[in-house]
Amino acid sequence: MNKNTPCATQFKHNKFGKYVPVCCSFKPKQNEKIWQELEWESKTKGDKIRTIVAHNEDVVKDEIVNILSKRKDIKIVAVAKNAEETYNKIVELKPEMVFSKYDFGTSMNGLDVVRKSKKILDNEVPVFNMIATDIPKDDFMEAKREIGDKMNTIIRENSEKRYNEIIEDYKEYLNEFTKL
Repeated sequence: MNKNTPCATQFKHNKFGKYVPVCCSFKPKQNEKIWQELEWESKTKGDKIRTIVAHNEDVVKDEIVNILSKRKDIKIVAVAKNAEETYNKIVELKPEMVFSKYDFGTSMNGLDVVRKSKKILDNEVPVFNMIATDIPKDDFMEAKREIGDKMNTIIRENSEKRYNEIIEDYKEYLNEFTKL
């Protein structure tokens, strides 16, 4: 089935055999269980993008928070100072997006956060943006295999322009996704 599959209730006679396509109504601001479970209201109506910022250097972390706080479409739900705390906040708060340092200088790095998050959250894993001057190509490719396009980008420069581009690209993706 895809977006062009007709609703079975549009036909007087079932032409689909034993298995009938099911129509789900995705209407904003309704009390429909599936709409609420998927939390589509926030993904389709331009509400704020729930975000976690994670970095072990306070100056850098504060700079990122300052950049993102200027945007009306971002809600910073947590900040974290190491990989373990980042993972715990992701599982607890289920943000849409994470800006995280890749190498915290501990035994757990950004790839480990991605893996552990995917294991617990599966398809609800957030979009990851890794902050690093260098990430081993194998690690980046493995993260892509683990979570697909939700392994979004590597941030090499800490500039307001770069963060704004990432947010705008994500919003454009969401707009295209909701047109399906």
